[in-house]
Amino acid sequence: MRSGRTEKWARKLIASDKSEGYLLLGALYDEGSGSRRDYAKAAEYYRKTDTGRSDIGGDYRLGMFYLEGKGVRADKEKALAHLEEAADNRDNHAAFQLGMMYYEGKGVPQDDKKALGYFDRATYKRSPGMFNFGPDLFGEAYLPGYEYPRGVGKLMGKDPNVRAEAYYMMGLMAERGSGMKKRPSYAMQCYENAAEEGHLLAKQRLAVLKAPEEE
Repeated sequence: MRSGRTEKWARKLIASDKSEGYLLLGALYDEGSGSRRDYAKAAEYYRKTDTGRSDIGGDYRLGMFYLEGKGVRADKEKALAHLEEAADNRDNHAAFQLGMMYYEGKGVPQDDKKALGYFDRATYKRSPGMFNFGPDLFGEAYLPGYEYPRGVGKLMGKDPNVRAEAYYMMGLMAERGSGMKKRPSYAMQCYENAAEEGHLLAKQRLAVLKAPEEE
């Protein structure tokens, strides 16, 4: 891996006993930023992150690796264990992923009620630092006197707005009566929440549901 400001930042964190540094090194190999993409190396660094902390995110990424067989042998049980650990630590990306797995019945038995529960958890506002990387949100991992590399924010900011996606899925399920009785008013509320965050499909469904009221 070529030495760069982001790698130096990561290694400085590790030297200061901050596990976030391992997450950054893993992400560099994961995204192929400054080096050839190497999922096995990325997985190795993700394993070194501090699990059980809501400001890390290694569990989510490692869970996705096991789910997709990236850098490790695909293992649905390990994927679930890591994703559930991440979701329990308020990682809304992990919660959304679990919601989709139960909604579609992929890797787990199809279960609309469990899907709804995870989608609801995915709407929590607080998400791990890996999705909001920066000195102001880095907490105690921020090192005073060390210039923050812009590459960190670019590297870690590629995940979609899962809160909007989760609200949309909850609206869709409420509209269709999946995992609950049909609840048009609740569906509209969920669509409105998603639409406020720019979700285009939610705006379309909202317009359809509001049309009869306007006639």
